[in-house]
Amino acid sequence: MGWFDNVRMWFAKSTLAVASSQLVPPILSVSPEGWLTPTSPTVLHMPSSRTTALEVPAPLGLVWHWTGGPALGPAYATALAAEILRFNRLTDRPASWHVLVAKNGRLIQSVPFTLGAWHVGRSGTIGGHPLYNINAGSIGVELENAGRLEKLNGEFYCAPYWHKQGNHLVPDPRWRIPAERAVLRGTTWLDSFPPAQIEAAEKLVRALVARFSWKREACAYEHRKIDPSRREDPGELWSQVVLPVLLDRVFKMER
Repeated sequence: MGWFDNVRMWFAKSTLAVASSQLVPPILSVSPEGWLTPTSPTVLHMPSSRTTALEVPAPLGLVWHWTGGPALGPAYATALAAEILRFNRLTDRPASWHVLVAKNGRLIQSVPFTLGAWHVGRSGTIGGHPLYNINAGSIGVELENAGRLEKLNGEFYCAPYWHKQGNHLVPDPRWRIPAERAVLRGTTWLDSFPPAQIEAAEKLVRALVARFSWKREACAYEHRKIDPSRREDPGELWSQVVLPVLLDRVFKMER
């Protein structure tokens, strides 16, 4: 059974049975201080110093991203969150996010929803409100996902795909991912989203909708739509296949 079949089955049943190695958060809420509660092995707080003030009383919407990278094993998401705990202007890329949704269903929150994170850095409009910097009025959510893949010699690799060997570029084994994760969308290979990750993302969206009284459109902003010349995340597999049905479930619509 392929990825599309697995996801269709999950959506059709409206419940998810996950293997014992997968983590699915309980029903979540947002504390007055802006943190997901309750904390548990599936909901971690790893506070980052990489924050900015909001220009609005409360966040106006959610922007979806993917992390990139091979995403191999449960330690990968935790390592990404650890990288943004602090910031060195001389050595670090200025990036952060509010919540990282791991492939195994863990939610790792780095920035409270009372502050902005460094996830877009572009002007735009969120919830009908023009913002000089979208970071100051939105919530950034990273999906642990390798993104666009290349099929090279029968195996799959994520960016940057290659390394130099003498005068030649050859596939770099550091960026190889398991073939069962690859999904063909049109002519493009993409990394898939496991059911546990989708369920965790849905519970996160439900908590944010309950806390901020958002409409459906507030939950559907994409990094690629805000910065189309440089970004393609979270990719068509999320935005055109998974997210529409996830939001139907959250807002109780029938497809």
